[in-house]
Amino acid sequence: MVKEARGKAMIDLEFEDYHECTFTNLHVKETYEVNQWTHYVIAFSGDAPKELVDPEALVILSGQTILQVVLRDEGCDCHLFQFTENEKKQFEQWVQQHVLVN
Repeated sequence: MVKEARGKAMIDLEFEDYHECTFTNLHVKETYEVNQWTHYVIAFSGDAPKELVDPEALVILSGQTILQVVLRDEGCDCHLFQFTENEKKQFEQWVQQHVLVN
């Protein structure tokens, strides 16, 4: 079952655009370990800004604790936009419900 996550707004780091985003079809695209941290690359659909070619979220965990949620585009940290705190919370909740099964 795929849940929908509604974000508050994606932040344009050049402060030229304010865009409301709705994320759907979240799924784990890739998982890998870096030292003691587990990285989950999460693909999603939605109305992301047109400047983003292949947006995805990188969620970094230490054990069961989410440390960071980063917007990536084309496999790299995005230099044009970042997630708002509300958008990050949506990914955190999705990971807790769908990935971190206790």
